[in-house]
Amino acid sequence: MSGSPIPIPTIGSTGITLPTYNNVLLGYQQSYQAIYGSDVSIEADDLDGQWLAVQAQAYFDLCQMIGVIYNSWGIITTTGAMLDNICALSDTTRQAATFSTAVVTITGTAFSPINNGSIGDNQNLGTVWDLPASITIPASGNIQVTATCTTAGAVTATPNSLSNILTPTAGWQTVTNAEAAIPGAAQETDAQLVQQQQLSVSTGSLTAMEAIAAAVGNVSGVTSVSYFNNDTDLTSNGVPPNSFAVIVGGGTVATVTAAIAATKPPGIPSFGNVSNVVFDSNGVPNLISYYELDEITINVQITINPLTGYQAQTGTSIQTAIAAYINALVSGEPSYLNNLFVPAKVNSTFVITNIQQGLVGQGLAPADLTPLIYQEFVTTASNVAIVVL
Repeated sequence: MSGSPIPIPTIGSTGITLPTYNNVLLGYQQSYQAIYGSDVSIEADDLDGQWLAVQAQAYFDLCQMIGVIYNSWGIITTTGAMLDNICALSDTTRQAATFSTAVVTITGTAFSPINNGSIGDNQNLGTVWDLPASITIPASGNIQVTATCTTAGAVTATPNSLSNILTPTAGWQTVTNAEAAIPGAAQETDAQLVQQQQLSVSTGSLTAMEAIAAAVGNVSGVTSVSYFNNDTDLTSNGVPPNSFAVIVGGGTVATVTAAIAATKPPGIPSFGNVSNVVFDSNGVPNLISYYELDEITINVQITINPLTGYQAQTGTSIQTAIAAYINALVSGEPSYLNNLFVPAKVNSTFVITNIQQGLVGQGLAPADLTPLIYQEFVTTASNVAIVVL
């Protein structure tokens, strides 16, 4: 319709702008009145008004879909399968979930076969762990095998907790795990995939340290990367002069050190608490070191004086806000006591009279907490205690 006042989606320097439903409905009403006259009745309880509302809703829904399609081509504004497709353009793929494993000892009658056996935990957690498809108990009467959890992700199993035989088999008597299980990993989230993609495309960055971080970030299983470059003649943050340290969460020693060796400048040593010798294409050994990220859980106690309007849910909101703030801290970043007041003040129905914090098992104090360069503070809402006066 020529000259229609019905608004349309527009694209500008800030992205796409979509019309609101009220503006769309107003446009349809004005167009209708331009045809049939301004005295036509199109109120919400009129048949014509209701029909215009139906058309306006359909047009509004179409505009919303246009917005979704437009935003689906942005690495930050899309999710799910479309994010996978965009990341694939830069050769970045979502890391799949892995399964926890545990070494278990099986005892029983010599030469008894166990086919497709499964075991469970004795902690009432309901976890199921599959044994190798075919096992034969040797003459010694016991054998160690690796059991794999059937549920993907970081499923834990403490020592001696995998003792339930779920598939009773003749000759199979007992099963247990002397050591804790090695946890698996959940499927990479959208946020983690975006971070991995951004690290991937920064491989050709201007600085050597950014290139190293990008290469390590592309290693399978790596969940976080940070670094410290000490280009001074003095030791700083525990890192020797004229050397660098990479702090890595996840990955294996072999793959992480290989990524560092492939991108680090020659003649500049790496430093950390994990080391591995990496051979270059000419067979020359190169000692590569880095720090494994160490997550340190802290407790927080917040004392408040409730005011009018305070509700128990407010305490839960405080706990959630504090946990989110602390979990956003990066490795080596202190937890300053004064900074906790800001996220804790979720509304005006209470007054904060005291905040204390401390490492788990070491008590609380009204003091700042400073980690080592490779340590990162973490917590949960349950680690944040609210004391109401």
